[in-house]
Amino acid sequence: MDTVLLDNFLASVVAQAAKSLELTDRTTEEIVSEDEMLLSAARYAYAQVASYTGRQFVNDTYTELYTDEEVRIKLRNTPVTSTPIVYDEEGTQLVLDTDYKVFKNYVIMDVDASPYEYFITSNAEEDHYNVMIIYSGGYESAQEDPILESALALQTVANYNRRAHLGVALITAQSGGFSGGAIRIAPEMLGIDSSLVQEAREILSPYVYYGSAVDVNG
Repeated sequence: MDTVLLDNFLASVVAQAAKSLELTDRTTEEIVSEDEMLLSAARYAYAQVASYTGRQFVNDTYTELYTDEEVRIKLRNTPVTSTPIVYDEEGTQLVLDTDYKVFKNYVIMDVDASPYEYFITSNAEEDHYNVMIIYSGGYESAQEDPILESALALQTVANYNRRAHLGVALITAQSGGFSGGAIRIAPEMLGIDSSLVQEAREILSPYVYYGSAVDVNG
């Protein structure tokens, strides 16, 4: 994922975490969010949240395979912000409003089918679909979803506070004139601990994706 997109998405999360941690400039005593450790902690929190929920939240273009899906396919990285392009399993591009239609965050593989959720269970006799879908989805900023933003901020604060446990080296306790110090997470240290704090886990429970989507680009 593009780092600029991610950092723009996380800007409000970093600001909220800085306020919670009371990171202040030693001269002005104003809250600051330019601490490199805090940004690294926020990026790490995003990776943890994406891993737990099985989806992405940053607005970007996604190419995904959906396997053995029923007629109403919920796209993974919502909200959807572009008209999805759909290919069948033979690689043929399908025609919008002829072969499929779009309703909110869903691709409907039968233009005559209701776009609303069915109150029936999976039926082996119904048609199932294997398709590749290209679409844009997600948010420009975490501020667009305050609940998600709060969970990311909670996890960012937790990561910052347990930086020693995460294997982060302390560069200096007073780097850049910021009380609390600027600490850098080395690239090889990222991803060593994927645990979420319980409160963030509870907040994020409704965001967990249970569908079949697989990212074509890995």
